[in-house]
Amino acid sequence: MRLVAGDSGAGGSGSNSSSGGGSSSGKDSLIASHCARYSAFEAGIAEDLLPWYDQGISEALADRLLQERSMGGRHRAPGLPLAVVGGRLYVVGLAGGSGSGGSPGAAEQQRIANCWPWQADNLVVYAHAMRRLVARWGGALPDTEFLIETQDVPAADQDLAVGGTGQPPGQPDAAAEWGVWPEPPAAQHGRLPAMRHCKAATSTDIAVPIFHMYTLRLDEALLSGDAQGRLAREHPWEGRLPAAFAAGTNYHRHQGVPSTLKQWDGKNRGKTVEMVREALADYLAQELQHPNITYSKGSTPMADWARYRMVMHVDGISCSSRIVQLLALGSVVLREQSGYLAFYDRLLTKFVHYVPFWSQRPREVLWAFNWVLANDHAARAIAGRGQAFARHFLSREAVECFWLLLLRQYSRLLRFKPGTRQGAEAGAGGGGGAGGGSGQRLVLTPIDDWLAKQEGTVTGWAPTHVADRGRELDLLPDVDMTAGAGAAAGAGAKAAEPSTGTGAATEGDAAAAVVDGTGGAAAGQAGVGNSGR
Repeated sequence: MRLVAGDSGAGGSGSNSSSGGGSSSGKDSLIASHCARYSAFEAGIAEDLLPWYDQGISEALADRLLQERSMGGRHRAPGLPLAVVGGRLYVVGLAGGSGSGGSPGAAEQQRIANCWPWQADNLVVYAHAMRRLVARWGGALPDTEFLIETQDVPAADQDLAVGGTGQPPGQPDAAAEWGVWPEPPAAQHGRLPAMRHCKAATSTDIAVPIFHMYTLRLDEALLSGDAQGRLAREHPWEGRLPAAFAAGTNYHRHQGVPSTLKQWDGKNRGKTVEMVREALADYLAQELQHPNITYSKGSTPMADWARYRMVMHVDGISCSSRIVQLLALGSVVLREQSGYLAFYDRLLTKFVHYVPFWSQRPREVLWAFNWVLANDHAARAIAGRGQAFARHFLSREAVECFWLLLLRQYSRLLRFKPGTRQGAEAGAGGGGGAGGGSGQRLVLTPIDDWLAKQEGTVTGWAPTHVADRGRELDLLPDVDMTAGAGAAAGAGAKAAEPSTGTGAATEGDAAAAVVDGTGGAAAGQAGVGNSGR
């Protein structure tokens, strides 16, 4: 089954208005209430979306995103374009000019076989994760279109302006949403709003949870009360080796972006080094030669890392998901300042949740190591706050709420009706129209149909790999979280009123303490056996 979306009708311009059932404010209230304890994510999300705040995301920009960054686009990029329409999830394709009869569906157009196998697998993970998210929250989600990309290297922040006109900007339009000052057309940047697991300071990617958040089984392995209690019993702070340890697979790291370019001392000073982990391991062994600062070339079970009081985190190709595991161990994380940013990074703070090193050169790891040894009480508190951060902000529930909060903010920036295009005729026999929009026509394929049609398309995969992958993932239960929301609306509104009690404020205050460190040592080893929920 597939849909060919055409004329947007009312709502084809201006901001997005949801049509998935129920009022937009009611949906916002449901998500806001459920995710109140994770509201600290909101500021970072807003910062990522700032490039589109004034101009919004137009039909033309959305179509360019499809052409430039999707699997079916001109570059065969590893991007999965999705739409939530009426509480249902679809994969998006661009229809050809010959009408639906001559246009491939999104399942044929957006083929994971167009990507490298590891990128294809990551896209399948995201597809299953978004499928579950919409199954749980479709009734509360706004209609929206977005694209998730699994390219490892963040996009460069390229200013696509063709030059100024020498004219002052127009006056603010009081009737427009937010009454913003518009930029003249010649200065509109046209940056692509791609969602990606990693970004750099000089990129406009929208940071989202990495695909590994659904494969590592963090809650079960490291974040649960049982797991945290076991770590505390088997590796008390006093029993951990006063050493710094790291291990990891060697990866090539792109060195073409100034904000992520690594500087070296020693034999690599002034050189461009792309095999960063391998070179760091050699530097520590051959040049720094500190007996208690070691990097093992290869894989080491996560349980063995907990033997050390300090664990070093070094990013891989870009953002490495290992840090979400290391924070949960109860050791002090010595974190490379790589210049890469993940979805949680605006909440993760130096000397609150981790100790930084390698802002300028790798020798800084010795400074960090010596600081931890000389400040045992403070270091122990940092380790505890890192654990508390992982328990609260890296759990399955937190990741789900990040997506809900992101899609809620993102959908407000759309200046068209999601899943449709203004001026493009609907129906099987219609051609692409010009109209006031891009003139493109969309083909929407339900997510289940798309997943089924990807089976057997990637060389070397088992015939049922796509379906099997979904069953392997660490996803929240397939439960409709919006059921009974209407009956609960009155109670929710009453609960939102100011209160002199302490109940509702407790979770928010606790979350704030996790972020800013005001929890102090109470969040440390003494409470390591608690799950934090």
